[in-house]
Amino acid sequence: MISDDSIINLKYNSRTYRFENHKLNIDSINNTYSAIKTKILRSKKNKIFYKNELDTLYAYYRNKFNDRKEFLKFNLNELYYYDRLQLIDPLNDKVDDFLKNELNTNNYIASSILYDFLNRYIENRITTIDFDKIDTLNFSKSYVEFVSLGVFAFLRNEENKGYNKFLNAKNWLRGTKMYEENKEAIEKEIEPLDNENFKKKLAELTFSDTKNKQLSFSQITKQSPTQYFLIDFWATWCAPCIQGVKTMNKMQLPKNIKVISISVDKEKDKQKWKTKTKELEQSLSYWIDETDSDTKEFIKFIEMQSIPRYILIDKDMNLIDQAFYHPQEPQFLSKLQDVKNHEYW
Repeated sequence: MISDDSIINLKYNSRTYRFENHKLNIDSINNTYSAIKTKILRSKKNKIFYKNELDTLYAYYRNKFNDRKEFLKFNLNELYYYDRLQLIDPLNDKVDDFLKNELNTNNYIASSILYDFLNRYIENRITTIDFDKIDTLNFSKSYVEFVSLGVFAFLRNEENKGYNKFLNAKNWLRGTKMYEENKEAIEKEIEPLDNENFKKKLAELTFSDTKNKQLSFSQITKQSPTQYFLIDFWATWCAPCIQGVKTMNKMQLPKNIKVISISVDKEKDKQKWKTKTKELEQSLSYWIDETDSDTKEFIKFIEMQSIPRYILIDKDMNLIDQAFYHPQEPQFLSKLQDVKNHEYW
């Protein structure tokens, strides 16, 4: 039982949501709907056999939480019900009506069940949805946003990532507001960079150290060998970049990781870079000419729209994460500490 003054912190897709003073005892809702989900998935009978049981459970909670003060649990019940209904009848019209109407008008909380519901909704309709018509002229803004999240959830699944069969959905997602606001983070999930091309293009770059010595990336890593490298693209004029460096300086980074700082300052500001990098105590700091053709091609290849940009690689320049967390994010240090298990991220 959760007390009245409890604060719940829920992690959902790398973000933390806080719910305060709502008496959110959701265990019973989750447990009962999880139990019926298990029955549906494991059953060898016709899944429609469980429709009455699901409807009874739904009606029970709907009646129990049919109060304005209980709207969060009321909404959770709705999400669980329609998500489980999809397991029984994937293309049920009631699910479609729920997403297009009720889900758009109620205050639904960000939660794993919302994410799962949207993912399953798209999974069941990915080949039949006419994405050319999914816009705010034909549907509500909320519906378009929910479909965007559902398409993202579906495309980032390892089984679907990079699969051309879903190119229409992918191209549609790239035209949404959600994609525009989170381009780098979304792109790395739905279309990871080709590792061999990444290594090739990185190897072709030329860097300058603070003494104006020209180096290749492999020369840089050989001078400071370790198992993993975090590449930090930054500039002296970029306040978030500088804050990121200062944040990392206060951290105890894993011993098997070294940070390589790459300045994209203009050539006229190279002296500023040398002064600032000394001030920030960046031990592995280099400058790259953004006007160079190889540099331009590399920046275009990794789709670097803004800085700071962090890229995590191993000692052989294999790409681990093309748009790594920022130092201010809680996952930054924990992921670095768990880098040996990056294949399971």
